[in-house]
Amino acid sequence: MVKLLRLKTLILGIIFLVSACNPLAQPFNNPVIVSTTAAPTTNPTTAITATPTISQPNILRLWLPPQWDPNSDSSTGRLLKNRLNEFQTQFPNLPLEIRIKAVDGVGGMLDSLTTASAAAPLALPDLVLLSRPLLEAAAQKGILHPLNSYIETPDQDLWYPYAHQLALVQNNPYGIPFVGDLLILAYPQSMSMELPLDWNEWLSSHYTLGFNANDPQAAVILTLYLQAGGRIQDDQGNPTLDGDILTGILEDLALASRQGKIPAWVAQSDNPQTIQQALNEHKADLIYLWSSIYLQSGHPGWNILPGFYQKNTTPTICLANGWVWASPSPQADKISLSFQLANFLSKKEFLAKISETSAGIPTQPDAFKLWKNQELAANFASISAIAQPLPSLTISSTISPALHTALLAVLKDHTAVTQAVSDALAAIKKP
Repeated sequence: MVKLLRLKTLILGIIFLVSACNPLAQPFNNPVIVSTTAAPTTNPTTAITATPTISQPNILRLWLPPQWDPNSDSSTGRLLKNRLNEFQTQFPNLPLEIRIKAVDGVGGMLDSLTTASAAAPLALPDLVLLSRPLLEAAAQKGILHPLNSYIETPDQDLWYPYAHQLALVQNNPYGIPFVGDLLILAYPQSMSMELPLDWNEWLSSHYTLGFNANDPQAAVILTLYLQAGGRIQDDQGNPTLDGDILTGILEDLALASRQGKIPAWVAQSDNPQTIQQALNEHKADLIYLWSSIYLQSGHPGWNILPGFYQKNTTPTICLANGWVWASPSPQADKISLSFQLANFLSKKEFLAKISETSAGIPTQPDAFKLWKNQELAANFASISAIAQPLPSLTISSTISPALHTALLAVLKDHTAVTQAVSDALAAIKKP
């Protein structure tokens, strides 16, 4: 491994010496080239065409989601741009070209990667920032390069266990974890002395519970189902649901809804702004939400938990999503350099700063020590230690729609729980 790394380093050095002699490869006054791609619409022309404009070996291309646009006037954008400029001082003859891609839809990140990979491989970027589901989908399509084939795999103890797993696809590392997003339970500080920590305690209390029932990932009901001991994968690795456990969870929620402990907006919410508004306006006593929404809101007067406990002793389930740096580069000599940039962008000092400004969660314990708000850092650090990633696409693509439909059937359409469970079990058995 060491000999291989030295050989790659030598090859990169030769490439840089050659590019330095090229009169066209001169340092830029502003070393970050930002080319912004608008969010996708129904117009398919936003996707990459089959004829890339250029394939310059001395340019490192990055694709980023809109919230990470280094050319924006946000604190996150300025931090990222300055960090990229720092990297470029180490490689002054290697300009960075950055394109902003919407996360989903036509012309979005996965769509563009898939189209370019099939029709115009030289148009692929060298480094991308992908959410966990997109990382898994791109890796399964063969678009991404395994991390350990090009650089020495960093010590996994550097990250929280959930963060390390975010970068794994079929047990192979495909990237470097950046920031996380945790499903948490928020409650008003005024409730600290009387907070129902246990799910059954909440059921017998008068407190209301809010969450996004329209979430396609069905993260909340999946959390409650797993917390109750439900399985989502059988012994053969196929998606499965325990009908009895799901029945119990849906009956609890149906009863709470009839008692007015689940507000009407829960079944009607259809975007993150609904949850953020509920938090800001205290529309429920307890609210399940993603940490990114909680941090964006400024969390006035609220505290957090990883979720409900079972009988006050069983550790709660806390699901996590997150962002991972990965390389689909079409040029072998740029893959190692791309991961080198990813490592540079994932150093704890920078990670601490950009996670605080971007409403992200550091994927490294040491980064929390550098947060300005140490009380908040301590809370999230303890939650991060027990978090686990969302199920793989192989499982979630079947389980999540079934749970999502069953939950809305009970809360919104007032379907009988037995019928909702029967439909969910039938849905996961469909080929």
